[in-house]
Amino acid sequence: QIEAAEPLLRKMHFSAQVAACMSRARFSDQERSSLVLICEWLNNTSSVHPDTAAACRTLSERLTATTAATSHNCLFCAAPVSLSQTACSNGHPIFRCVRTLLPLPGPNVWHCPVCEAKSCILPHETTNRSTPLPEDEFSHVATSPPTCPLCSCLLARFAQDMFK
Repeated sequence: QIEAAEPLLRKMHFSAQVAACMSRARFSDQERSSLVLICEWLNNTSSVHPDTAAACRTLSERLTATTAATSHNCLFCAAPVSLSQTACSNGHPIFRCVRTLLPLPGPNVWHCPVCEAKSCILPHETTNRSTPLPEDEFSHVATSPPTCPLCSCLLARFAQDMFK
């Protein structure tokens, strides 16, 4: 049943991320790239709340004004990929992080054992701190321990070959 609720859960998760980032002044390059993708995803989604749509426009303008457009490439062949693509032009599948929409960097990722969503291992999650510091990358999506935004289950390390 998670498939039916997934678009709404993603919309709620991404809307909360945009709202949490509106007052922030600094972002890492990865965060900028993620937030631009999230705003693009929300802008292409039906029935987004008008306040969220306005926040997306404002945040997108702010982020794209201070950085060049970020392109993403296929992990296997380096072909450029857009947000809407599920495979590169050479047919390789594109897996995206459920929390950031960034392409997954490889097989060492978080995995949800309930809904099978996959997530990047965020920088603060590679340390032994129990909570991220305020200036950490992606602190706006941080949960300790990491949880799935779709079903709230604890995420587990996943290092097997999911890229078959």
